[in-house]
Amino acid sequence: MSISTDNLIHKEEISQVLSCMVKRFNPDEFQSEDVEQGGVRFLDNHLPGIKEGTYTLGISQDTSPTGNETYSLPDHKFHINGPRFHISPDDILSVFPPAGSQGDHAHVLPHIAFKRISLPWEVDGKFPLDKSALSNDDPWLALLVFSDTEIPEVQTKTLHEIGIPDDNYHDGDEQVNVIEVDSTTLQTLFPKKTELAFLAHVRQKTVETPDELNGNEPMITGEKAYVVANRLPQNDTTSVVHLVSLVDYPSAGKGTFISLYQWQFSCVKRPDFKKLLQQVDARAFRLYDENQGIDNKYFLGGYVPLPHFMRKGLQTLSWYRSPLVPDPRFPGGLNSDFGHSSDDYLQLTNENNMLHVSYATAWQLGRMLTLQNKDVALAIQRLKRQVAQAVKSIQDDKAAYLAFLQTKTLTENQQKIKECVIALKAQADAAQDDGDGSGTTFSCPTECDDLEFDLIVARWLVQLITLKAVPFNYLVPHESMLPPNSMRFFVLDENWLIALIEGALSIGGHERMDLEQLGATQGKVFSGFLLRSEVVGDYPDMHIAGYDYVKDDDLKEDGKQPIIKTQLSSEVLLCMFPFQIQSIDLFLKKEALHMGFAVGDDLEKSCRDKDGDVYTREVKEVEEALLLPLTTDVNGVTTNSENAQIIVGKNGVLNINTLIATFNSELDKQTNAEAITLPHHFALQMMEGVPKVRFDVG
Repeated sequence: MSISTDNLIHKEEISQVLSCMVKRFNPDEFQSEDVEQGGVRFLDNHLPGIKEGTYTLGISQDTSPTGNETYSLPDHKFHINGPRFHISPDDILSVFPPAGSQGDHAHVLPHIAFKRISLPWEVDGKFPLDKSALSNDDPWLALLVFSDTEIPEVQTKTLHEIGIPDDNYHDGDEQVNVIEVDSTTLQTLFPKKTELAFLAHVRQKTVETPDELNGNEPMITGEKAYVVANRLPQNDTTSVVHLVSLVDYPSAGKGTFISLYQWQFSCVKRPDFKKLLQQVDARAFRLYDENQGIDNKYFLGGYVPLPHFMRKGLQTLSWYRSPLVPDPRFPGGLNSDFGHSSDDYLQLTNENNMLHVSYATAWQLGRMLTLQNKDVALAIQRLKRQVAQAVKSIQDDKAAYLAFLQTKTLTENQQKIKECVIALKAQADAAQDDGDGSGTTFSCPTECDDLEFDLIVARWLVQLITLKAVPFNYLVPHESMLPPNSMRFFVLDENWLIALIEGALSIGGHERMDLEQLGATQGKVFSGFLLRSEVVGDYPDMHIAGYDYVKDDDLKEDGKQPIIKTQLSSEVLLCMFPFQIQSIDLFLKKEALHMGFAVGDDLEKSCRDKDGDVYTREVKEVEEALLLPLTTDVNGVTTNSENAQIIVGKNGVLNINTLIATFNSELDKQTNAEAITLPHHFALQMMEGVPKVRFDVG
């Protein structure tokens, strides 16, 4: 096969597949989505149309004016089977604190969120302390929080073994997870009967609509049901949370609960979300070692001198730079005249006669990574061979081949390849960001059924283009470039990316690929940041908004989501935007608000008005939040007056009735206030604000 023909094949076939993969890297065609700036609305509950139970359906018809003639059918019994003994994992959306996490959670009430918003009210429950029936609005689920010295043993028993009688709808041999809590612990930990309704609610995520000012309701974009615990976790302990059913309690003297779900976490004293980010050192991505002369243009450009072992055993130092560069003014340059091997990308610097090996390294890395992926390597080789054979059977001559491509008399195989390329491109055009940073979820179009290796190649190219497949030490070549508690801003060097992909597609032939489509983005800027902080692992639902200008709080424009958001480790996050970022905001989503307390010298709460805004009052001409201090019990002694009622006991159990009464005594003094009488009132007051931290790229 001639080199010219092979290059042409790459341009007309493989590069077309590649161009639809890199479509996301063209700002003119792919834009980051706006960060949704909606609100949250609270509802008391979402009662199902009919709850679990056995019902009798009777049908009768009166056919006479006087009502003397009545016809009826036999009664029909039917049963609604609810989730009394088991809850599907698919119904559980999230828990907080996250399972297995370590953090400062001592001021947050643990909670669980459900996708099915009627689930906490689908079964009629009983109050475990006296076995009395709960009201229709009370949840049949509760969260019990145990410290490490109280953790009950989880046992697997049948319904027969725990005393639940047989019926026509449940098998007595059905196994369930059971925990037993002694009466003293149960009396201490379990909420009062009048408090249960306040420990469940529904949250609706809303987005303002243009005609909302005319009285129309905001658009609802999501709904979740929440069940909340009544106990704060204890510091320096491991807490276990059980989601228990409030339906069947056959044991005397002990509380026997069916445990439907459980998770655990550790509570340690550490900075919260805002404090963690305020500790972050934000700079450009390069070395900052004073002993290495940072005024050198190579250090300023993000280069690192690394050991270089020559083929003949000699050792020297060479310049290496990752695809993440500190400034668009230092783009580097790709030698476009070569590309048959990594050696063709070696460059010799004029200032110090050191080799610049960045692009050579990228080319070789792409080749080696692809060779490790056997299926991809074979697919690329088969694709080259298959297309080459089809071309050679027509004509080796370049002009004849171009004329051939313009005709409709393609071979069946070549037509199949082109249909596959078109289908893949259409799929990339229509795909939505799936949340894991890859941006495009591929499925095999019917046009590609006989060419599945095309799809394999496409998937692999996405892994390379989004840097997911690139080892971390090639992105961060020196540890001091990303120290702990640091954020480093970068601009993407697309030349490095081109070399990486050319190396990957060199399998099955050393001829250079024609990557005009990827190179067409020259002059465009893709930028982002690397974040190394505990906040990455502690707050996986952290939201990020980027701006192509220095953000001012007075400006209401929405930021853009990153097109790539990849967690590289438990404390390292990579984000990239299709523009030059000037400011970024990091915050938690509003629908992820937690019910809890502010942390000062002690636990504190602020009163909120009907709109959810914290009340302020003038004190000596200074506006301050109207704080609601909490009385706490430490070794049985209150921290303030002797007559004060305990709100939070020494075991962290919240006295909800007392807290509500204390809230109401303050809310009654306000004009735009709403006393806490319903669960959604309580949820609104217990919400803690979403902290936001801004970084400007200076």
